[in-house]
Amino acid sequence: MISKLKQACGFEYTLNLQRMFQDIGVSKDLNEQCKRHLANSAEPLDIDFSIQVLSSGSWPFQQSVNFSLPSELERSVQRFTTFYSSQHSGRKLLWLFQMSKGELVTNCFKNRYTLQVSDNLV
Repeated sequence: MISKLKQACGFEYTLNLQRMFQDIGVSKDLNEQCKRHLANSAEPLDIDFSIQVLSSGSWPFQQSVNFSLPSELERSVQRFTTFYSSQHSGRKLLWLFQMSKGELVTNCFKNRYTLQVSDNLV
């Protein structure tokens, strides 16, 4: 698809789109590496936590807003930040918590319920 867009619209037009697809692939690999790393550590995470590391020049980000991260997630964010810093020295993560979403699966009722929440303020 990107190759056809390049032919039709030119390289510069499709460059950001190509970077976006690359970011998604890199993020998938990073999540898998981080999960393996944490599973082999002395303190594995007790929640399913995943992220998207996206290039700031390719995505239309909004300004970051004040956001209070739930204490249950602070440890996960810190552990990922430490992992990422060990893999990519010199790069800085800017957390956009307003773009996050969460999912809670209940196992305490007769039926199984999945509750989803997001805080997209955009």
